[in-house]
Amino acid sequence: MQHIPQLADQAQFSGLPDLAQQYLRDCSKVLIFTGNGQVLFSKACQASMAELQSLQSLFGAREDALRTGILLDNKRYEVHRHHPEGPDPLVYGRTMIGDTESSEGAAVHMLSSHQAQSSIFSVVTYEMPNISARIVSQLVQFVHTAFPQR
Repeated sequence: MQHIPQLADQAQFSGLPDLAQQYLRDCSKVLIFTGNGQVLFSKACQASMAELQSLQSLFGAREDALRTGILLDNKRYEVHRHHPEGPDPLVYGRTMIGDTESSEGAAVHMLSSHQAQSSIFSVVTYEMPNISARIVSQLVQFVHTAFPQR
């Protein structure tokens, strides 16, 4: 499995760790990356290049997203919400292993750009008692705060 390089020296993204702590503190994993596969921030996540490509493809056809699921750190999350359009494109779901109380959720937000390579993808995972209704809202707030110029 090929891991992608971490970008440590980009000043324009230096505030991401603090903002992630502020807005996404209840998330188990956080991954922010660009459309060309550059990691801007990562917390407890070691995604492969293949997983980054798969995460980007979630915003295509709904049937493909449902079939593929959200893949992150060798774990599959079944997609149950697919909203690729609008000002805040989102895809999210949960693991379907074990009982509901031990399941884990995942959400992916795409901040679009006219150039696909400039799009920014924000991915989070979360465990119970956190649910998508709360975490997805926090994810959207994080993106709007972290990238206000887009």
